[in-house]
Amino acid sequence: MKQVNQTVVLSVWDGETAAVVRCLDNTTGSVRLTIKPGARLDLFESAQGRVFCAYLDHAEVPGLDRRLRFLPGLESELGLIRETGVSMNSPAVHGVRTIAAPIFEYRKIAASLAVVGTAVSLSEDLEAEVIETLRSAAVGLSADLGTPADEWPIPPLGH
Repeated sequence: MKQVNQTVVLSVWDGETAAVVRCLDNTTGSVRLTIKPGARLDLFESAQGRVFCAYLDHAEVPGLDRRLRFLPGLESELGLIRETGVSMNSPAVHGVRTIAAPIFEYRKIAASLAVVGTAVSLSEDLEAEVIETLRSAAVGLSADLGTPADEWPIPPLGH
């Protein structure tokens, strides 16, 4: 993932939320963003947490059914994540943008791969090269875990 020139984060499901297991910092830019391994990300606010919400069974995600009842836009957002294969988070307060994609093991979500950068350096455009690189890496890792690319559960963008 050196092609994206951004910080890259791998998270897994810890039974309650997305937990960071690996972070490769981008050290070439003037701003360095890092996430500590072991960090537990907000389930509904983080891009990685929402990826797990989109692909796990509702019963496996604490509080998801309740959130869906009280946040009417959340269900459509999770549908968009399943449709596009990516989740984006751009908190205005921090100026940081995170784009995450699911990694599957035999068609079940196993992890989330994310790119983290500034809102200026990471485009929200779903056709952006960084997003396509992220999706390609997620498909490749999924293939390594037994989900062939042609069975990856996400339709390609633009189709």
